[in-house]
Parts: sequence; C-alpha cells; structure tokens
Amino acid sequence: MVQIILTFLLSASWAGIKVEGYVEWRTQVIRATGIAAPNPSLPLAVQRPAMLEAAKQIALRNLLQIVKGVYINSETTVENAMLKSDVIRSKVEGYIRDFRILKERYMSDGTLEVDVEVTISDSLREVLIPKEEGSPQFLAPEPLPEDYTGVIVDASGLGLRPALAPKVLDEEGHEVYGTKFARWEKVLKVGLVGYASNLKEAKADPRVGDKPLVVEAIRVSGKGKTDPVISSEDALRIHALAKVKPVLAECRVVFVTEEVVR
Repeated sequence: MVQIILTFLLSASWAGIKVEGYVEWRTQVIRATGIAAPNPSLPLAVQRPAMLEAAKQIALRNLLQIVKGVYINSETTVENAMLKSDVIRSKVEGYIRDFRILKERYMSDGTLEVDVEVTISDSLREVLIPKEEGSPQFLAPEPLPEDYTGVIVDASGLGLRPALAPKVLDEEGHEVYGTKFARWEKVLKVGLVGYASNLKEAKADPRVGDKPLVVEAIRVSGKGKTDPVISSEDALRIHALAKVKPVLAECRVVFVTEEVVR
C-alpha cells in the first residue's frame, strides 16, 4: 500500500523537495538528505509513512548522484566506471541501498528531512579502485636516516580534489606514490590516502604517526586535479624513507586540501 502511494507521490508535483549531500573525506563517509512534503489528498493515516518512504527514496537518489561525482583517479569518476561496466553499476547501486538513517526531522512547515549516510568501506573500494599489477620503481638509491612515521603532502591553496586512488608525482612525471606502492589489503581497509583541511589537522591524524615527513605540493596534475606534484628532491626523500619504513606500503599518507568536503 505504501509503495503504491509512494509511486504516486514521486510522480506528483511536490513542494518542498530539496537535493543536497556531500562527501566527508576526513571520515570517509557520504551523506545525503531527502526532503519531502505530505500530500493532503491522501488519508491522514498514510500521509506520514508515505512521506517517510518518499524522503528516503529522495535521499537514496541524492546519494547516488553524489557517489557518481566522486573521482576514482584523475581521469575517471564513479559515473564513468558505471557507464563502462554493468557489474560496477549494479554493485554501486546495491551498495548505497544499504544506507543508514542518521536523523529524521519533522519541520514546522510540515515537511520531513531525512539524513542518511554510507561509509566508503573496503567492499566499495574493491569495486571501484583498479588493482595495479607490477612492482613499484623507487627513485632513491639510499635509505633516509631520519625516523619519520608517515608522509603529509601539503597541497593547500592548489585546488586539489580528493579521490579514491590518487597519485603523487614528481616534477618529471615519475610516480612517487599510488596503488602500486601500497599493500592491496591496506588500500581496501583504510584507503590509499587520508585527507585533512589544514596542516594542523593532518599532523594530528593517527594515520601518519607522531613524526610525519611534510612536503609541499607545487601544483596539481590530471584532468580531475586529484594528483599532487612535488619537487624531485622531496620525491627522493619519500622513496628514501620508504626503503626503511613501510610508510607507503601501509598507506601512511595524508593530503592537505581545503576540498575535503564537497
């Protein structure tokens, strides 16, 4: 009964429907809100449950639109991947249907707002992040004597966009960090990189430990602007560190960018 009413309501002309949501990259969650209004032509007994179901469906639609806009790497969004693969499309659509309801708010104007979220988890990463084969090529011939516990790439003010599988490049275009440098099980469990909105926040992230090596990005690269470019000198320092500490293998890397919520 509710499903029949819901179909009618979604096809009707509604007032008070609003589309909103975002990716919170610091906590690796995707949130959306569905907003619906009651239909006064329906019996009072079914107005509220029908409105709730409609708001949830609108939130689900919003989640899907947000997920589609996420960059996998600098050249590919989730939407691109879904268009190329029916398997990816069905898995992503199925994944977001398992959303959690955070809050229901019945507003003074009679509308209902429903906040929902899904976590960017290992199963979603496994569907979306391509697994690269082959061994990484390290640029530094000698290990770094300093005992750093992680790496922070500060891309403040450069417009760096978050992604599921970005790369760090040096000035010559050599890959300094990417999925090849990380253990696949760690990529799936914690993500290839973490994100912070400022340097203080990045240094407080347990991901990089209590003594991270901080390098500054000089620009961003790629169509999606997801890949920070660092100096060749800093690239050598990171690879020299990676020879003695598993900072890259264990994904102990954080990017600083103001774009952590989008």
